[in-house]
Amino acid sequence: HSLALLESMGFISKDKKGQWKQEHPLVTTGAEVESLALYKYHRNMLEFTRKMIDHVHPDRRDISAMTLGVAKEKVPELKQKIQRFRKEIMEMVAHEEAPEEVVHLNMYFYAVTEEE
Repeated sequence: HSLALLESMGFISKDKKGQWKQEHPLVTTGAEVESLALYKYHRNMLEFTRKMIDHVHPDRRDISAMTLGVAKEKVPELKQKIQRFRKEIMEMVAHEEAPEEVVHLNMYFYAVTEEE
């Protein structure tokens, strides 16, 4: 169950009234995954996302994907843009005093072509 996963990962818990609440106002793994724990976190969140696609109504989510052909020298610039976007989102909600929803944003950017 999705809520059980978030609870087991320490992201949510129930308050005295039995309502779910977010434990930490902001959760981010940073730009790159280097530790085994973060690797497992991302694998768990991918599984969680797979399940949530079927359970969250389209007006409460935004799902999109792109497959692009790019020059190798543009990859660092694209990664920087993604990192700036993540920072903007974090800054936008960092001082939220009364959050009403817990949302999750996944971003994965990787090469699908094999290196020669």
